[in-house]
Parts: sequence; C-alpha cells; structure tokens
Amino acid sequence: MENHPIVKVRLTAPWLRVLVFLLIILQLVIPNKAWEVILVGFGGLWLLTFVWARQLAQGLRLQREQLYGWLQVGDWLEERFTLGNRSWAPAIWVSIEDSSNLPGYSASMGTGIGAHSERRWKKRTPCNRRGEYQLGPLVLRTGDIFGIYSVEIYYPQSDTFVVSPPVIHLPVDIQILSGSRIDETRSTRMRTEKSVSSYSAREYLPGDSFAKIHWMITAKMNEPHVREFENIHASDSWWILLDLDSRVQVGKGDQATDEHSIIVAASLADQGLRTGKSIGLLASGEELVVHPAKHGFGQRGEILRSLSLIQRGTQNLSDLISLSQHYLRQNSNVIVITSSIQLDWLDKLHQFRNKGITPSVILVASDEEGHTDKLKKQGRYLDKRGIDRYLFNTEIFNTPEARPGKHGEIKWMFTPMGRAIMIRSD
Repeated sequence: MENHPIVKVRLTAPWLRVLVFLLIILQLVIPNKAWEVILVGFGGLWLLTFVWARQLAQGLRLQREQLYGWLQVGDWLEERFTLGNRSWAPAIWVSIEDSSNLPGYSASMGTGIGAHSERRWKKRTPCNRRGEYQLGPLVLRTGDIFGIYSVEIYYPQSDTFVVSPPVIHLPVDIQILSGSRIDETRSTRMRTEKSVSSYSAREYLPGDSFAKIHWMITAKMNEPHVREFENIHASDSWWILLDLDSRVQVGKGDQATDEHSIIVAASLADQGLRTGKSIGLLASGEELVVHPAKHGFGQRGEILRSLSLIQRGTQNLSDLISLSQHYLRQNSNVIVITSSIQLDWLDKLHQFRNKGITPSVILVASDEEGHTDKLKKQGRYLDKRGIDRYLFNTEIFNTPEARPGKHGEIKWMFTPMGRAIMIRSD
C-alpha cells in the first residue's frame, strides 16, 4: 500500500461552530457567568475533538500486502493487512472500504484500534474465474468519539494481478510428428543451435518482435518489414491455433466451450514447453493474439497471461488458418483447438500437409444435445484425410484440477496441549 495517502479532516457537526460563535456574541453583548461556562464547555469540546481528529489523521495508517503474485483458477488470493495507530488518541471506530473487483472478494470491514497499538489480520478467498483484477483503491474512515470530526485516509494505489486459466493433465499424450520426420537425435542437437542469417523478409504482423525489423526494407517499402530467420528445428515447434469465434461456441459461463478450449490451450502450451518444444499461439479473440514460437518459462507466462484476458471474437477458423500461414514454416506443427461443426476450414487445413506442415485437431465438445455427435462426424472427416484428431468431452474438465477449489489452503489440527499441527497444505 502506498506510503503517502491522501488525508482529509472534516467537521461533521457544523452546528458546533455556529453555537460557539453565538455564545461568544452573547457573552460580549450580555455578559453572564452561564454563557461563559457553556462557552468554555463547547469550546473545549471543539478543541478536543479537533486535536483528536488531527492525531488520528497523522498517526493512523494501513498497510496492505499481497502474499502471492501469480495465481490461477482454484488458487487462493491471500492478503495481509496491518493497521497501526502511532498517536495517543484511540480510534474507537474504523471503517475500511475496499474497491477491489475480484468477484466474491472485498476487504471492507469495521474495526477499532487503541492508542499506540497495531492490529494484523489476513483476508483469503478462492479465485474462481480467469482474468485481470484490481486490488484497491482503499478508503479508511474514522473520527473522534463524539462524532464532531471525521477523518478520511484515501489510498489511491491499485495493484493489478492476473488469474490464469487452470493447467490440467491432458487425458491423452499428444504426439506431434514433424512434417519431414527429422531424426530425433539430429533434432535434439539442432534444438540448441540458432541461425543468425536471414533468408527473407515479410510484412510486420502483430506479435512480431521489434528487434527483427528489417530497417532497410522498411525504409524502401515505407511499411514495416521483419526478417525471417532460418529455423532448422521447426519440427520441435508447436503452433496452437485457438478458435474463439463466438458463432461456434456452445454453453455459458465456466461450462462454455470457449472456456474449455482456453484450458486445453494453456495445458497444451505447458506440456509442450516442459518437454522442450518451442510453442507459439495464434488466437481469434476480440483482438488477434499472436505469440511467435519460443522456448522457456517466460513464454509460458506470456501465453498464460494472454489466455487469462482473452474473450470471444468474430474471426472464423478458416480466416485464422489462412492468417497462420504468415507465421508457419516448413516442418512446423500446428494444433487447432475448436468446437466448430462447420466444414469450410477442413480444406485449408489439409493444404498444410502439402507444405510440410503437420496439422492436428482437438475438438472440444459440450453437453448440449447433439453437439458431441456432430463433432464425432467432424472427426471422421479428419480421419479420412489422415489428420490426427482428439475429442475432448466435458468429463475431462470436471476434475478437481480444472474446477475452482481450495488450492493453497492450509488446514491445522490442534492437540489437547495447544500444539498446532499442519495436516494439509496444497
């Protein structure tokens, strides 16, 4: 939480100001011992509450810490709060108003704290949906015991964090053979080699690195172009084509086919990167998402972040396959994830084989009546064309690792002697 909050002290009882000035006027016009006693009483109350409020404004502070930075569906968001009061004035009541937008989560509460004291507590909640969320801003309100002054301490800082889709164990071991069936020993050796010579250039596309821009051609053509580097280990590259066309999705909420397709894409990327593959992603969300094929843990984080934020789009699978040809090279491997029961994209996918590109298809089914049967029919068309295909039904996603759960929760058991023993820590 930011160390420089915005502090406001406000008089909430304007009648006291009017009363004191009225008593002063009465004492000057009609001197009387009674007016003097009342004036001293209310004037002293005004001074006491003002000093009380100023002390709280200067001495009351709230610190907020998020314990875990990277979360996925099913994990627990846990925050630690520390409320400190360095002043001599106790805060009889303290209202904390939180503006976090994580569904089902709020740090708002009411409490109190004594003078020169400190309170600590934790707030925990499961993350049930993927997405980008915000913690904060936060407002702390308090005041004196008589309610004459109110103190508002505003913490404008808001921290964003991402809840990534769950990564599950895929029910089948997806083996992708290279288009040219490069020898495995040679392929492994080539994996560590990188060519430094470019053999062509093409127009810049979303997701391309600025470091690959060919400046001479860019200046000549007056449009950005990037270098195309020789990729001698293309057989170790998996390109994931994720179809999120809203017109072919079935179901709602967490049981929708697009949500299940995103889980498959995340799990497939994780599986490929763990086995040393170079993984690329092309997804037709609200905006086209492109991640050029790369190795490493950093690529995993970038892909999962994109899959956390992506939403249904309007680009159909046929156009997505056409666009992917700008990125795919000979001996590449492409894995299409779709729920489409249409046939217009099959011819374009079959053309990959003529270019030395090995296509595979993962069909994601729903519980809607007839959808699984239509995808099975789709699978038979793919079989006839010699394209590997896999059918994933909803049972695959009804597992503890795919559903929101109490991952990260710690349970304790207390012995009769008061000893705490941790019995489970996910």
